[in-house]
Amino acid sequence: MKSFTHLSLGLLLGVFLWNNDPLIIFAVVFGSLFPDVDYPFSLIGRLSQPLSFWIHEEFGHRTITHSLTYVLINSLFGLILKNFYFQYISLGILSHLLLDLLTNQGVMLLWPLQTRFILLDGELVTGSKTDYFLGIIFFITFISSYLLNLI
Repeated sequence: MKSFTHLSLGLLLGVFLWNNDPLIIFAVVFGSLFPDVDYPFSLIGRLSQPLSFWIHEEFGHRTITHSLTYVLINSLFGLILKNFYFQYISLGILSHLLLDLLTNQGVMLLWPLQTRFILLDGELVTGSKTDYFLGIIFFITFISSYLLNLI
């Protein structure tokens, strides 16, 4: 999925959880984008070079940062720091993994095992019209939900 689709779902999830704390929305959105740090040409990858190039060279795309292993590491890091925002980052990461599981590339969900997992026969293609359509639906739903929360 493209960054816009991940961002839109992150915003949507964040607005449902925000409880008048904008940092919750930020944490979920950050988590929804961060797994693509392993791809230097993604939005987050371009913002985090040379880290992104290093991760891509060492592990490849949709491996370590697209795994439940990474979610666990992130969650444990939050427990050690006693920072509950890491649970929201983990939720964003999980939303990213779910969307990428729907694509024809899938993800190495149980990394370091090399098995790629794909849901629904990988019917979605990253950058396809369906990808953008989902992003637009998520974004419109986010805007509607946000406005309803203000009322």
